[in-house]
Amino acid sequence: MERRNFIRLSALGAAGITIPFLQGCNMPVNKALDMPPVLSQIFDAKTMKETGQAYLKQTPGESSKSTLAGLLTQNSSLSQTTPAATVYSFFDNKAKEEFVSSKTVVVNGWILSVTEARQCALFSLNQN
Repeated sequence: MERRNFIRLSALGAAGITIPFLQGCNMPVNKALDMPPVLSQIFDAKTMKETGQAYLKQTPGESSKSTLAGLLTQNSSLSQTTPAATVYSFFDNKAKEEFVSSKTVVVNGWILSVTEARQCALFSLNQN
């Protein structure tokens, strides 16, 4: 098995075990929301948290879990019971679409889709 596939499958398996929450309008949603699929393969937890904190400083209007959850799940059918693999696929596709349409931000020297930056921000808030 290739290293990349092993890491990807390990991350998906770990996320699948931890199906819990996200506070969007006080309704729990899937915990997989705060884990950007591509970035989770290259960022460690510290880098993810620092990137999220930097994004929150750039966009103070998005500095709550519920606001970020609402923005991330807007116009989607994601729920707390959505399988993690489906959530990852949804956000991977959304990030690709944002890169194509130039809906990106620069955070800590990284060019990220807005969705990836928001997921990092949510991750950093969930770590506190």
